[in-house]
Amino acid sequence: MTQVPLREAQDCLEDLLARVEEGEEILITRPGRPPVRPGPVQPHEGEVLPSLRRWRDSLEGTGEPLSETVRQQRDEDRC
Repeated sequence: MTQVPLREAQDCLEDLLARVEEGEEILITRPGRPPVRPGPVQPHEGEVLPSLRRWRDSLEGTGEPLSETVRQQRDEDRC
């Protein structure tokens, strides 16, 4: 396991993240504070976001279609 001081980690963060993605364990240390271990986020069961299509399909519109409202506004502006 590699330990890297925070100031050094700030200078080479992209490299450190690539190493973490490859499976290397890295601890980032800060004076007087517990170290942190960056790692990939694991989705928790039930916390996965629904697909955009499923979300859109669940929406229920009320009233007239927007196209009709726009058409009416245009007709009113012409008078």
